[in-house]
Amino acid sequence: MAFMKGVWRFLVGIKDGLALLFLLVFFGMLYALLSAGPNPGAARDGALLIELDGFVSEQPAAIDPVAALLSQRAPMREYRQRDISRALELAVKDHRIKAVVLDLDRFMGGGQTSLAALGARIDAVRKAGKPVYAFATAYSDDGYQLAAHASEIWVDPLGGVLPTGPGGSRTYYKGLFDQLGVKAHIYRVGTFKSAVEPYMRADQSPEAEVAMKALYDEVWEQWRSDVTKARPKAKLDALLADAPAAVEAAKGDLAQLSLANGLVDKLGDRVAFGKYVAAKVGEGREEKIGSFAETRPTALLAAHSPSRDGSPI
Repeated sequence: MAFMKGVWRFLVGIKDGLALLFLLVFFGMLYALLSAGPNPGAARDGALLIELDGFVSEQPAAIDPVAALLSQRAPMREYRQRDISRALELAVKDHRIKAVVLDLDRFMGGGQTSLAALGARIDAVRKAGKPVYAFATAYSDDGYQLAAHASEIWVDPLGGVLPTGPGGSRTYYKGLFDQLGVKAHIYRVGTFKSAVEPYMRADQSPEAEVAMKALYDEVWEQWRSDVTKARPKAKLDALLADAPAAVEAAKGDLAQLSLANGLVDKLGDRVAFGKYVAAKVGEGREEKIGSFAETRPTALLAAHSPSRDGSPI
């Protein structure tokens, strides 16, 4: 009996040791992954692939590794606007970069200021004689604002471009508060103080409507101005004048509607787009169909990182 107990303890000890070893290896790999820097050697001949599967912001929020592990969903990716802008600037001068590819399939937006700055950088790339290709299954307003600056815009035959403009909805709680017997104590001074309106009204006040309309009209006009300037041949105004009628006339085919109105240049899925780019910049090293020679912005930035020589502060 004592022998069996000893064997059992030995086996339990091995199990605990293996579990501890696994945890150490796991957290070591996690630390290495989070702290690893980009490889400058990854920059090579081909296209600069800017795959924006998230938001563009001036300063991305820091990600807590522990919170990311405990969370049930992956954190939304953010890309620093000046990093993308710098990569586009380097693409103009780097002889290895033959073209720029904008993958906007999962682009979530970036705000007028960031998008205008990136649009100007894309224009500079085209001015330098290097083509810019954009692809997405369907373009949102922010995604199309970037794509409009490209040399060629591709869209999946199952997708399309249909601008919606800024706006949204707001929830008002006054009716619920009345039913629950809840009284909100609100202190405000002035007329245009709509932040607290959801707690004191069941609908939007006329003053809030005027203020929001003025804001959205300005944002929408900036978007239209930027897109029209970047892509003057697009029949944007004709489409926006009566979008439901245009969609009905196209029998719900947004891709053909976008192509007919000059919002996009070509229809094709991701594989067809990849083959088209590969014919321009070279085949990719991957065996995946539709791959092309590419360099990521992080690799290009690392290849042109500033010198660290000098005396410390």
